Amino acid sequence: MVEDDADLLRILDESLTLEGWEVLMATSPESALRAASSRKVDVVLADILEAEGVELQRTFRSDARLRSVPFVFMTGSLTQARALRGTPVLIKPFDLNEVTSMLNRCTL
Repeated sequence: MVEDDADLLRILDESLTLEGWEVLMATSPESALRAASSRKVDVVLADILEAEGVELQRTFRSDARLRSVPFVFMTGSLTQARALRGTPVLIKPFDLNEVTSMLNRCTL
């Protein structure tokens, strides 16, 4: 999970852990990439972080080991959400049930 808001990162970590997810937390795309290169990743939940989240997805897609990892983006901007056609997006503020539902769909 990549999120620069420490409070949201903590809340999502606690909630997803209670739902049975093993969460790797990162506050930047760089730290997310380091974590993903050393562990198996089933799905990436990432804040768009301006364009950094999209760039992280491109980096994953260019790596043979990581290209099949699904992404779910989080954003508070409807404009950004519309621009991400083909990638699941959660619009902030969102319900935690939405998050777990979307993650479960992406990992089927």
